[in-house]
Amino acid sequence: MEYIVGIGEYIISTNNEDIVKTFALSTCVAMVIYDQNKKILAMAHVLLPNASTDVDDEAYRTAKYADRAVYNVINEMKLKYNCNLKDFKISLYGGVDSELEDRFKVGERNLTVIKEILNDMNLRYEIVNTGGRVSRTLIAHTATGEVEVKSIPIQGVFS
Repeated sequence: MEYIVGIGEYIISTNNEDIVKTFALSTCVAMVIYDQNKKILAMAHVLLPNASTDVDDEAYRTAKYADRAVYNVINEMKLKYNCNLKDFKISLYGGVDSELEDRFKVGERNLTVIKEILNDMNLRYEIVNTGGRVSRTLIAHTATGEVEVKSIPIQGVFS
């Protein structure tokens, strides 16, 4: 089956035939976690760095915010699927370099928050395809953990 991960969402796939996709990453960051032993793949499409100003309880249980997404995905993989942290292969994508006049630097901040949390949890990760001035679409295969990246240049203001 094919699954599409929307902005602020995450999906955990346990079927080796599944393909998990997300589209048009710019300042958003995708975090892909693959349990190499159980062949379980998770993909989160993170929109913003911090949830501190959002009072919506539902937002805390999604991947909308980087500071919640990492915990939400990892906790579900551990508790629901009995995954072991040492079996995780974690990769990060997106987080384009903001334009000079962008004082918010959302892409860079998304990456920073995710990396800090993973470091605090002593989890290794690889920066596979981040920064730059391209929009990325990801296609991940649950059977292998392989992630294909399709990129197109970004012109002008980010969406």
